[in-house]
Amino acid sequence: MFLKRLLSVLIGVPVLIFVLFYTSPFWFKLLVAACSLLALSEFYRIVFSAGEKKKKYFGLIIGAFYSILVLFSPAQELSFMVPVTLVILITFCFLIREANRGEAALEGIASQAGLYLLGTFYVAGFTLYVALLRERPQGIFWIMMLLMGTWLNDTTAYLVGHAIGHHKLAVRVSPGKTIEGFVGGFFGTAVALFVVRGFFHNPISIKATIFLTLVIGFLGPVGDLAESLIKRSYQVKDSGNLIPGHGGVFDRIDALLFNAPFVYYCALFLK
Repeated sequence: MFLKRLLSVLIGVPVLIFVLFYTSPFWFKLLVAACSLLALSEFYRIVFSAGEKKKKYFGLIIGAFYSILVLFSPAQELSFMVPVTLVILITFCFLIREANRGEAALEGIASQAGLYLLGTFYVAGFTLYVALLRERPQGIFWIMMLLMGTWLNDTTAYLVGHAIGHHKLAVRVSPGKTIEGFVGGFFGTAVALFVVRGFFHNPISIKATIFLTLVIGFLGPVGDLAESLIKRSYQVKDSGNLIPGHGGVFDRIDALLFNAPFVYYCALFLK
């Protein structure tokens, strides 16, 4: 399993590095948007049954609409509230129409609306912050801090947990995770962030780097557990099988989902 994970990283990382460092921000946005929609597709495959294709298609359409508004709108100064408002409005218009035609049970409408909004704003929306980071001053530095900090946290937690892990972290949600692995993950995050900081000639202070280490080291596992909670509630092991050793795209980016917005706002305020 670990070798499959390593092989996937060795193939995927060069592609990411090329798009991030050697192409325009537009192509990086496009790559992130594609990843967000793949993850969103897997999310709807989990929460909707095989026969509910119409619901899945609507969820993907509204997710793509939101992504385009956030990433490619010429009026970025309108902030997130305009696309958020439009998504909520369109979602309820769709559900009212479906309910009125008798194609949706009234008892489940609120839950269905919640799934659409969760998919759009949590799965797709939080992923988009990775692309938005590219447009910040020193955007590539912040993206590398986010990606390397999150991924090395996950890898170190995996290795430490398998080597010496005995105390379960959240046994009902993710039986394989241990407190030892969780603590070990902070070490991986610290190594990653300080290496990236040095590579980019120390654009932020040591205190800011330690602060980022603590929060990324905490939020990454929470993001992982959040996806595990969703999958366990629907009795699903993996969100997909697109990435060998990792499952689906949603499985691979779950730890990024809470970290990405946080790092984006840190890029606005940390010096």
